[in-house]
Amino acid sequence: MHKVLVLGAGKIGSLIAGLLAESGDYDVQVADVDGSVARAVVDAHGIDNLHAHGFDAGDAQALAAHLAAHPVEAVISSLPFYCNIGVAEAARAALVTARVLEGVDALDADLRPRTGFRPKTGDES
Repeated sequence: MHKVLVLGAGKIGSLIAGLLAESGDYDVQVADVDGSVARAVVDAHGIDNLHAHGFDAGDAQALAAHLAAHPVEAVISSLPFYCNIGVAEAARAALVTARVLEGVDALDADLRPRTGFRPKTGDES
């Protein structure tokens, strides 16, 4: 089972987390700055492979600490675009794959040179 972290438990993040967990192929951590929002997503699905976490992913130290304590193979960000450079840098430091789902156009020019990641737009394989 692949371990992934979905950052942001809003409309997009909760949908992604739920779909991945319900597939049965993923052990999904969904994290939000408001842990009760992440917990509500987990409770709504009621499945064992979906786990809630509360921390500020915009805080590089908090994200690094979470990744160290809860290793994953991929980080999926559904955060606002201005958070994604830090997310990509933390994911790279933890040697995991990062996927940026929002703010791709605004971030593309800046993200690649600083982190080595290229945002995935969804139309690439």
